[in-house]
Amino acid sequence: REQEMAQRGFRLDMQSRLWFTYRTGFKPIAPSKLTSDTGWGCMLRSGQMMLAQALLHHYLRRDWRLVRDRPPPRRYVEVLRWFEDDPGAMFS
Repeated sequence: REQEMAQRGFRLDMQSRLWFTYRTGFKPIAPSKLTSDTGWGCMLRSGQMMLAQALLHHYLRRDWRLVRDRPPPRRYVEVLRWFEDDPGAMFS
């Protein structure tokens, strides 16, 4: 029973993490004409994930978990929007 509880806690913790992946299909980056960050974007995405996770810990605290049956808190959505694929997003 204890092991089941630990596994459930681990799953909840992992599904509450943000995961930013490579982007494709964006407007070309001049002068290179790249339309994907595959092969070079891993450091950028890793940095974004660490910053986003730190912001979630700051605003929602470390023990907060994303629960699929409930809408996420306003702050969670706000942090996600800061990282949207949009030139106007703070950490895009």
